[in-house]
Amino acid sequence: MSATATSFRGALAQTIVYVLAAASGATILVTHVVRGDSSFGILTGAGILLTFGTLAVMSGRTTLQLHREARNAVGQVSVGIPGD
Repeated sequence: MSATATSFRGALAQTIVYVLAAASGATILVTHVVRGDSSFGILTGAGILLTFGTLAVMSGRTTLQLHREARNAVGQVSVGIPGD
């Protein structure tokens, strides 16, 4: 397994975690809006959703870039110094 494939899997896992955190923020936001609770809960949910949604998009872009690099690296032989 190449380093790019390992990096891709790590980036994909990180993106999934960010998406789940953004979903959690959305759940908090919707719950507090429906209940009509304090504005603190609404701001908290919105902040979590905005923060982790942004991180999920950025991480997703990185994941797609690593996926393209991994796909392009298939079949290529690296010419380097052995043991490097």
